[in-house]
Amino acid sequence: MTQTRIDSALRISGEEQSAIFERFANAFLLPDYPELKALGGKHDAGMDARLHFDDSDSLQLVVQSCVSPADKARTKILATVAKLATTGREPRTLIYCTSASIGLRLDDTKKEVRTQHGIHLEVCDRQWFVGLDHRSGQPVLMRTGATCLYA
Repeated sequence: MTQTRIDSALRISGEEQSAIFERFANAFLLPDYPELKALGGKHDAGMDARLHFDDSDSLQLVVQSCVSPADKARTKILATVAKLATTGREPRTLIYCTSASIGLRLDDTKKEVRTQHGIHLEVCDRQWFVGLDHRSGQPVLMRTGATCLYA
């Protein structure tokens, strides 16, 4: 039941719900990244949340959340990477959270971002959020030990 409600809510998410989706996405990432610091809002230098694993000033992880349609995902990701590069804040990992269904559409983009910028791109799309075990906060397939394309 919860998964159906989440799927329905993500399907109707639009730009007017972007701040809510950003908080929603960050909350789902907290079990894996408890030190995650939410930033968010407009003009956030491409970072809705960030994480430093050590005391250095280098970024380890940046989260970008977006409610744009799937066909805009590549453009949004490349713009975020460019913005981070311009400010000298390229992380080791960029997590792109979206309410859209992405599937395998960004596989070439993942390779491009990794080879050209040295950034590992993870995509958390609608299927990833719906596939979470909402009692434990973990993706259902990961909890069972199976391979998951979305986690």
